[in-house]
Amino acid sequence: QEECSRDLSKLEPVDILVAHAPGMGVNDDPSDPAHYGFEGITNFIKNKKPLIFLHGHSYPPEEQYCSALDKTLVIYVQGVEIID
Repeated sequence: QEECSRDLSKLEPVDILVAHAPGMGVNDDPSDPAHYGFEGITNFIKNKKPLIFLHGHSYPPEEQYCSALDKTLVIYVQGVEIID
């Protein structure tokens, strides 16, 4: 958590953020320590406002594969996705 927060705090704004894991509170599973989201990712999205955030690792319900955090489109990717 600390390393992710520190590293992302140094990153400039981007249009698309790609990460293996989800942000905390966004498609994560707080009941499973292996699938906690990262607070640093959520903070980055709220502060730097990328247009799109792509992540994998967790297993959200299908209706949450595409969601939003503030104005950032959050897309869960498993395998291959084409984004148009």
